[in-house]
Amino acid sequence: MVKLSIACALLVPICTVPAWGQNTQSKTTVWISDSDYPAESLRAGEEGDVTASWTIGTDGRVSDCKIVVSSGHPLLDEATCKAMTLRARYTPAFDRLGKPIASQQSRKFAWRLPR
Repeated sequence: MVKLSIACALLVPICTVPAWGQNTQSKTTVWISDSDYPAESLRAGEEGDVTASWTIGTDGRVSDCKIVVSSGHPLLDEATCKAMTLRARYTPAFDRLGKPIASQQSRKFAWRLPR
């Protein structure tokens, strides 16, 4: 641990530069809200966890969203990708030359009925 800290202290420019292809934080604070819950799913009492994967473009926008693990409820799955594509924004990843590049991201979302 101490050796790593000393190495980073000596190589600050290298240690503070994101690794090749690494994304920084999302610019979006709320990706999916209660208003995204499909009305039909609310009426049916549907809940579930959805894992989605998407591409983050050079402009930081989400595209090519796909469901990796379904909630078992198609409307919740569709609402996940719809909200991500419309709302999520990232700082794009960069190559070794500092040029923006596309990257992949995935995340699990929990759809829970309002209590």
